[in-house]
Amino acid sequence: MAAPGMATGHMQTMVKRIWQLEQRLDEQAELMGIREEEHEARFQQMERQKESEIASLQQDLAEMEQRTRQLEGSLKERDDQIAYLLHRCSFLDEAASYAPLLDQLSQCLKGSLNVSPPKTQAETNFKSIPVMYGNNGTVMTNGYYH
Repeated sequence: MAAPGMATGHMQTMVKRIWQLEQRLDEQAELMGIREEEHEARFQQMERQKESEIASLQQDLAEMEQRTRQLEGSLKERDDQIAYLLHRCSFLDEAASYAPLLDQLSQCLKGSLNVSPPKTQAETNFKSIPVMYGNNGTVMTNGYYH
C-alpha cells in the first residue's frame, strides 16, 4: 500500500503549501496594514495642509476685503472733495465772467486818478441870497421853502 504513504506526502506538501500561503497572506496583511497607516498619516498630513491653506486664504481674503473697504472709503472722500471743488469752481467761473467789467471799471478809476481837477475862477463878488422865514418856521431861499 504505497498509496497511503503517497497520500501522506501529498498531504504534507499541501499542509506546507497552505502554511506558506497563510504566511504570505499574513505578510501581505501586515504590509497592507503598514501601507494603510502610511496612507492614513499622509492623508492626515494632506488634511492639515489643506486646512492650513484654507486658513491662509481666508486670512488673505479678510485682509483684501479690509483693504477694499479702505480704498472705497478713500474713493468716497475723494469723490466728495471733487464735488466740493467743482461747486467752488462754479463760483470762480461766475466771478471770472465779471473780469471784463472789472477791467473796464479799473481802467475808468485809474483814468480818473490821472486827470487833474478842472480849473475854475473864483468869484470875488459874493451876492447875498435873501432869506425869508415862513409862518411855520420854514426857511425860504431863492423862492423855495426848505
